[in-house]
Amino acid sequence: MNTLETGIGKRDRDMYETLNVEEHPFAEFTGTLETPFNPDSSAQQLARVTGEFTINGIAREVSIEGTLLSRGERIVLNAAWELKLEDYDIEAPGILFYRVDEVQEIEIEASLNPVDPETLSSE
Repeated sequence: MNTLETGIGKRDRDMYETLNVEEHPFAEFTGTLETPFNPDSSAQQLARVTGEFTINGIAREVSIEGTLLSRGERIVLNAAWELKLEDYDIEAPGILFYRVDEVQEIEIEASLNPVDPETLSSE
């Protein structure tokens, strides 16, 4: 979590404190792809995953929709979902009359690269 950057140092430090990064340095999703995926297609494909998202040391079941796109040997994943801060015991920070929204829109883009199955079984 401490690799997240907003471009403003003080805001980053406040965010790390709010997200309890020293105690819980990672956010994690573990789940299963629920929709079919054709790796031979060059078209963008809708994808839905269900699983467990963990942040601030709290795990919740989620269902997330996004897209998968084959780009040669890698797959590009794009997804977005709403995260309610109270579900993860995160107190919305604020200054004077301004508060961070209780519901945050999370967007990710990831490049998934192939892994040799033999490597996975030896770890």
